Amino acid sequence: MLHYFKKYPVKRTKLILLIAGIAVFVPVYLLNFLVMNDFMDLTTLSKLMLSFDVNVFREIILSFETRGFLNNLYVVFLLNIISVAGFCLFMFSLNLMITRRLEHHSVIHTIGLIFAPIIILIGLMDVFPSVLFLSIARNPKIISKIMVYVIDGAYVGRMVLLGLLFIWIIISGTSLLVHKLRKKNTKTE
Repeated sequence: MLHYFKKYPVKRTKLILLIAGIAVFVPVYLLNFLVMNDFMDLTTLSKLMLSFDVNVFREIILSFETRGFLNNLYVVFLLNIISVAGFCLFMFSLNLMITRRLEHHSVIHTIGLIFAPIIILIGLMDVFPSVLFLSIARNPKIISKIMVYVIDGAYVGRMVLLGLLFIWIIISGTSLLVHKLRKKNTKTE
């Protein structure tokens, strides 16, 4: 599979995916943030996503229902699925653009190729819990321990992978910059 990412998608397709990803992610994420701010703060979101406790989860969802914000929650997670698709397109393309500029057959190049499917996994780890949230927003009575563990576990796993991805982007970007500077210095000497 890693061999596939050495050649595909081609350069033009990567650029289209990068631009489309930004065009989808940025406006939809901002809209999602605005909608979410109307009824939920980051503390509540963190408590919801990190509790691993069905009672805390149920209490928060029922408080949204009592205050009449269950449809807002539905919209937030629907927008989240769309913004995640844009984010993954953008990061997938950016990762491959950086990776293909690295020295082939090096460790850092191989790590970059490994991150291509990891970005897809990050997207799936966001979409699947969002789909569960969509079903919960339509019928809060179906909340179960398994659903809470899947949602919260996927959130934690996704955050770990995103952290690794951002560290990878910084390291590989710095490596490219250092390589270009060295190349430029050897040409001027």
